[in-house]
Amino acid sequence: LKLGAIYPIAKLEFLDEYGMPDFDVGNDFISDWQLTCSDQNGVQRTATVTLNNTEHFYDINVNKIWIGQQVRLLAGIKLQTGDDYYLPQGVFYITNPVEVYQPNQKSITLNLIDKWAGLDGTIGGTLDGTYQINPNDNLFTAIQQLLLLDRGNGRPLDATPPVLDSLYFAMTSQISDAYGNVSTVPFLNAPYTLRTEAENTYADVLLGISTMLVATCGYDKTGHLVFRSANTDVKDSTRPIAWNF
Repeated sequence: LKLGAIYPIAKLEFLDEYGMPDFDVGNDFISDWQLTCSDQNGVQRTATVTLNNTEHFYDINVNKIWIGQQVRLLAGIKLQTGDDYYLPQGVFYITNPVEVYQPNQKSITLNLIDKWAGLDGTIGGTLDGTYQINPNDNLFTAIQQLLLLDRGNGRPLDATPPVLDSLYFAMTSQISDAYGNVSTVPFLNAPYTLRTEAENTYADVLLGISTMLVATCGYDKTGHLVFRSANTDVKDSTRPIAWNF
């Protein structure tokens, strides 16, 4: 509060096929941006970014900007030292760019959806065949293996490692057989067969796994697919430490 004027800044990084920054657009070329976040399963982050395009640097072109290109949005403030301080706001796919042509203005607005769009059929992710998870398969291993499947161009669906709520690694469940015998198994073991038919999506598989885990799933601000426990019976004392003061 004592610093006086605070200047918000934003930056858009255009990523290569490995998820690394190829080039970025600084605050001078970003005329407006908006971000929407939610806790729902699936798409959790959407954004719109409007760029000044008077020099035609950001035309819709296979060598410039195209639908399905990945970008990372960062936002922050300019410090008193003159340095820029950014925090990540998400990794997104460009869906439907909108160009505006006016005599004194040329801009392009990028509509962005987080990386779930690459799994639910928006940008890709449709199953070519049946995908099945069998009883007692490790669900976290299944998530990891699914994301590493070939997208069809030699690249995985998502090379960024997924994140699982650490509570799951210590959780167990009780299973009764037909004779009434009870056994204890890891909670991460699939309790039943999950079969997803062709023409559905990889997102449908992940939502099925989320149901088994009693979890919410979606991409966080750093671009990791995260599964968080939705079990309200968990005591705070058993939760992992978030911060040591």
